[in-house]
Amino acid sequence: MISNALLESYVDTDNGLISPNIFSSQEIYELELTRVFGRSWLFLAHESQIPKPGDYFSTYMGADPVIVVRQKDGSIKAFLNYCRHRGMPVCRSDQGNAKAFSCTYHGWSYDVTGKLVSVPNLNDAYKNQLDTSKWGLKQVPRLETYRGIVFGCFDEAVPSLDEYLGDMKFHIDHMWDRREGGVELVGGVSKHRISANWKLAAEQLTSDSYHAQITHLSSFGVYAPPELAGRRDISHTFPGDRGRQFNSPFGHGAGFDPEMAIPWVSIGGDPMLDAYEQSIRPEREARLGADRAKMGSLHASIFPSFSWLSGSRTCRVLHPKGLNEVEIWVFCFVDKAAPEEVKNATRRTGQGVSGPAGLIDQDDGENWALIGKSLVGRGPQMHKLPFNYQMGMGQGVTDPTFPGQMVPHLYSELAARSFHRRWRDLMTITDRWPMPTEVTEKRPNGAAKEGRQQ
Repeated sequence: MISNALLESYVDTDNGLISPNIFSSQEIYELELTRVFGRSWLFLAHESQIPKPGDYFSTYMGADPVIVVRQKDGSIKAFLNYCRHRGMPVCRSDQGNAKAFSCTYHGWSYDVTGKLVSVPNLNDAYKNQLDTSKWGLKQVPRLETYRGIVFGCFDEAVPSLDEYLGDMKFHIDHMWDRREGGVELVGGVSKHRISANWKLAAEQLTSDSYHAQITHLSSFGVYAPPELAGRRDISHTFPGDRGRQFNSPFGHGAGFDPEMAIPWVSIGGDPMLDAYEQSIRPEREARLGADRAKMGSLHASIFPSFSWLSGSRTCRVLHPKGLNEVEIWVFCFVDKAAPEEVKNATRRTGQGVSGPAGLIDQDDGENWALIGKSLVGRGPQMHKLPFNYQMGMGQGVTDPTFPGQMVPHLYSELAARSFHRRWRDLMTITDRWPMPTEVTEKRPNGAAKEGRQQ
């Protein structure tokens, strides 16, 4: 079994060096399903997806299938989608309303509270000796919500969701609670698989605006307004110098522009959406404050696998499907109080960016897949060379306007280092739930070292 010392050597955030082995080791992948996904608050659903008693949504927590169900009293519970008899899924639909969940193998049935309520041949086959009270669905022990976002965790020792989110709530509220009633998810789920390790996607969504000026150059050309179409310097409209990158010791991260008058809602340049943003400016200022109302949120991510992009009004959850495969579920979120025409326009914008015929997600997927193709081959020379994560080291600052530590530039790897530091702690500290500590980074000494890593 891989040692903690070796895992720690792979993630040297003090020097901004990360070993390729964490993206290509089957043993590490199997450990993180328990140590990372089994001990972190994970996105399950949004309350708007299950508004009525009996409404359910099928999803995953890491590699484990779960059902999220609205109860008769309005509360929400989540259960492993796993019959206690032979492990058959008891729910085979993505979403719907049900009074009970039944296994189609032997017919064991469970009500929405998870209780085993029906077993065929209980009298004659089991001679009434089966204690059905002991064979209900396994309930996810911790479930909490914030701004309508439902999170679950298998580890009962995890701190409260409020403490886990910390300063990240500032960025959640900016997009998810800017109008009365919050947001709702519309338009179903877009799902696509990429042959890449899930952490490649997660770290980008946490900290990486740096790639956009290169990776998305052609896509930005398509989405650009007419006066900018065809210009090779369109990426310069990205707020690098005036932008900020937020980082959390819990591994969360966000990139934003403190002075963006319109929060970049319309990548496609839809004038209806721009006009809508201007019309709700007074309400946003009253609700969020003047400084946050003029802030433009670009990307934000909650460790380990939930994120959103304000430019397309899409949020996404990463479901690992193997060492070198990740399934990405994309949802569109809209202000619940918005007019229907604005909701439809927002949904179309999201589909144009992240839908089956979109452009932005496809750009990213090609990068992750090519990296994954290289790493999965386990080239011995490649794996001797650590990746460089030194951008923005020693540049962390505090700003009274915005909570938490950040870098006064959009392009940085501060949050990526915090992501991997949190990952390392969860992977190596197993005798307790590892509470993070604030880290003051030092500037790196020269270029990255070519450290030999086994």
